Amino acid sequence: MEERFLIGAKHFIWNKAKEKENIRKHGIDFRTASFVFNDDDALEAENIVYDAFELREERIGEPTDKGEQKATINEDGEPEPTDHRISTEKAVPKAVIGEVHGILFVVFTERIMEEIAFTRIISARPATKHEAEAYFEMKYADGKREN
Repeated sequence: MEERFLIGAKHFIWNKAKEKENIRKHGIDFRTASFVFNDDDALEAENIVYDAFELREERIGEPTDKGEQKATINEDGEPEPTDHRISTEKAVPKAVIGEVHGILFVVFTERIMEEIAFTRIISARPATKHEAEAYFEMKYADGKREN
């Protein structure tokens, strides 16, 4: 069974069983992962190892809520407003050496269904130290700093 989520005009979709397994394994739900797509400084690349039938991509970034309308799409295809709060704290406490909380690594693919472009989230986890370093190097490469 799939779940559909909407942030502003951006559509997301994922397998509920896969999300449940992802939460158990990595402590990150896919709604939170979808907010990485609001990060204008996120790094994105093709996934080197991918399914033969779809191009998988990776995105490293910080989940960012820009205040857009958020909704779950019900079985009738109608949006039902939701107030999902971003949390990158692991749902299941499990310390992993080298993880960086607040920055996520998301694997996804793009799909067109019913004439709508969807981002299908495949997995999400906290970024490793090296992934986060690459993200911050790119984010601050032009010398800008957060206030």
